[in-house]
Amino acid sequence: MSKSGKNVKKSTECEASAACNNTCVASIASLLEDHRASISADFKTTFAALEAKLDCTQAVVTEHGQRIDSLESGAELQDQRIHALEDRCAALAESNARLMAKTSDLESRSRRNNIRIIGLPESIEAPELDRAHRALTAKPQPGSRPRPVIIRLHRYQIKEMIVREARKRRGDLQYRGSPVHIYEDYTPEVLEQRAKYRDVMSTLYNRGLKPSLLFPARLQITLPNGSDFLRYFQLRDFARTHSPQFPQIPPPSGIDLIIKAETLSKGHISYFYNLLSPSSDSVVNKIRTSWENELQISLSEDFWEKALRAVNSSSSCARFSLIQFKVVHRIHFSKARLAKIYPGGQDEGCNRCSQTPCDLTHMFWSCPKLLNFWQLYFDAISKILSLRICPSPHIAIFGRPPDGLKLTTIQTNVIAFTSLIARRKILTLWKSPLPPSFKAWLCDALFFLKLEKIKFTLRGSTDTFYSHWKPLINYVNQLSVREMSL
Repeated sequence: MSKSGKNVKKSTECEASAACNNTCVASIASLLEDHRASISADFKTTFAALEAKLDCTQAVVTEHGQRIDSLESGAELQDQRIHALEDRCAALAESNARLMAKTSDLESRSRRNNIRIIGLPESIEAPELDRAHRALTAKPQPGSRPRPVIIRLHRYQIKEMIVREARKRRGDLQYRGSPVHIYEDYTPEVLEQRAKYRDVMSTLYNRGLKPSLLFPARLQITLPNGSDFLRYFQLRDFARTHSPQFPQIPPPSGIDLIIKAETLSKGHISYFYNLLSPSSDSVVNKIRTSWENELQISLSEDFWEKALRAVNSSSSCARFSLIQFKVVHRIHFSKARLAKIYPGGQDEGCNRCSQTPCDLTHMFWSCPKLLNFWQLYFDAISKILSLRICPSPHIAIFGRPPDGLKLTTIQTNVIAFTSLIARRKILTLWKSPLPPSFKAWLCDALFFLKLEKIKFTLRGSTDTFYSHWKPLINYVNQLSVREMSL
């Protein structure tokens, strides 16, 4: 075969191979397109189903959320209603308790004139009384304990006398050989309250005390020898304050012999307290130092002791003694003291003059608005005592003359009483922008002088009263209308 024939044959074979390859690629591409379309259709179907399920799930979740919100709102409403019902129930319970107490009190008052007699035979007839009947229970069999007899007396005093005599003869009352007991006719509620004290009273009886129950159920204890139970509370409070072993018994000491004394006369408890209290002197000295720092003066030991003793001797009125005690012991609240308690929220200026510091010395003595009041007071005292008395904080605050001024006992008492009235007038206008007036002090001094007259009259010393206070009375009688209006 020639060379050209071979080339033709080879060219023919290449074209046939290319045509075959083109046919295979087209077939593969067609198959891939078919697979792609099938897969795409499957995905669309699947996604559509998933979207439908998600929509359904979202609708269910939304519905559940709405139902949960509704349940929470309902629960909150129910909670509010429950709280309202609880408050109403508590109010009703409190009201019911008050009504029960009132009902029990009314029933007890209706039984106030009643007595209950236990032990009388069933056959006995009651005498002429307001009312008498057996307890409202079934009649007992012969030989059994008879029912109590409830008697209403016409007068409460007679009923009290019967009960009192029955207590004195407790265990000795008999009727035809049968023991009889007479008691108060209490309501069941009161009896239940009093029954709770039965064991306690038995213990107290065994210890030699005399317990009793006041109406409705209040325990009262009388110590031996007729002493009052208040002394026991005073000693108990002292022991609780000063004994670290309380309520256990502390180790024995010499003071035990004093406390176990059979009788305690007046003043012994105060004496024991002052003797055993180590802090009393330090507290009083601290108060004295505070006054010295404010007044910028020195208070001698003798003056301070006399000022403390004058608390109870300035007046026979207990209220006035309390006023003097509070002044000397710095009990009152000044603007300066309140500013320390409430820093930044309290005006420290004086209500009368707006100056600071507004301490107790300022309020009682050094305030410029008080200058005229104290000047008129010391002028009046000088005329009453016929002795020149210079203005002094010793008298204005403590009611005692300074150490260098020698006065008689009567003159000292006049100054103590009249200066106490002046301090009282200042206290009555403690928050007022106005100072006390001389006329108001004089009127109060004459008014409360009646108490002093009563004290001297009860002692049978009316002449002594006039010897004390005649200079003051003469001074008032000599005052002019202008001087009285100051």
